[in-house]
Amino acid sequence: DNGTFYMGLADTTTSIRSTNNLIGFGVTADSIRTITDSAGVETVNVPAGITLTDWNEYRIEITRVSGANQVEFFINDTLQFTHTTNIPDMNAYLTFFTDNEAAAAGSNRLDVGAVTAKIHDADLGSWET
Repeated sequence: DNGTFYMGLADTTTSIRSTNNLIGFGVTADSIRTITDSAGVETVNVPAGITLTDWNEYRIEITRVSGANQVEFFINDTLQFTHTTNIPDMNAYLTFFTDNEAAAAGSNRLDVGAVTAKIHDADLGSWET
């Protein structure tokens, strides 16, 4: 409660949720959101039925299909949303950010399990780690 959070890809190592050029998951108003942001223009969706206090597995797949990029967001191996707009063209850094909102007391905790990055080009039919 009263926390802000972002995890995903960004164009700088110091990016936070309010930064432009993002691909990831964020928390706003105690709900997880999927986000693609290109130069401040965003596509945002709110998955239903996700309990933030549970141990959840988050996955982002960025693929090129017929020459166009798309981003698929998975939670617990279930596809939540596919974004085909507002996908930034950037050198991407893996970013985790957590902070308290509105001078809330206490601290935030982030537990990170395994992180794997792969590149997939559907036009070529290959995955690269």
